[in-house]
Amino acid sequence: MLRHLRRYLLMRMEGMKVGKGLDVFITREGYKYHLVSKVEKAENNKVFISLIASGKRIFRFLNTDEIEIIYRDGDRMWKWTHVKGGITKLDGEDVHFLQSNKDGISYNRRDAFRVPVNREVNLLVYTPKADEEQTESTESDKKWSSYRYQECDEFSGLEMELYNRQVIPVFLKDLSEGGMGIYSKFPLKEGTTVVLDFMTEMGKMLCKGEIIRSSSGNFGKYSLLYGCEFSQVDKNLGKYLFKLQREILHRERQGK
Repeated sequence: MLRHLRRYLLMRMEGMKVGKGLDVFITREGYKYHLVSKVEKAENNKVFISLIASGKRIFRFLNTDEIEIIYRDGDRMWKWTHVKGGITKLDGEDVHFLQSNKDGISYNRRDAFRVPVNREVNLLVYTPKADEEQTESTESDKKWSSYRYQECDEFSGLEMELYNRQVIPVFLKDLSEGGMGIYSKFPLKEGTTVVLDFMTEMGKMLCKGEIIRSSSGNFGKYSLLYGCEFSQVDKNLGKYLFKLQREILHRERQGK
């Protein structure tokens, strides 16, 4: 019985199936990055994945990176920690590899909880110049300093000569380490890169993501609802979310 339970809760890397997706989370220099790839080959304590690159820029793992991976098969998921990564050759092609001496542990998506925030914030929107020749300034644009723009531009990792940018006010509905839900009056295309810039009791936080879904309706003074998936977040975001969740639970216990 215990042996069967262990097989259900734990998984070895060689059990990963070719072609399945793999989520890679990297903590580096105060930020968390979320990358996605797929399994090319799996063997003892090591998995080879499709090369992660943007154009000609290949992602490079550092020895100081803190890496976690999540593997999904059907409705079940497993998580590996203390992972190391690098680049190697597989059948003559460059691929990334990830390895860990530990087994993957059964993972519940609910652990990545989404917390209601319900506050107005500013969102920096990056639109390719090829899609839009000119971006009209908003009132929020006029209030931003050049330093604040520069900070977000560097965080975005985009080649700024190829993008227009615009600051828009949005209502932050909910937030998790994986993404956010926002209400807005401004139309945004799916696939648009955005940077969330907001202040907390723990200091300023930046989160980079992409619009992945949208819907229209009557949401008070807003007409659009967007879902955004993060690819890079502040390392303290998890602590901030945990603090918010504790405050919400405390208010519920107090009957407020």
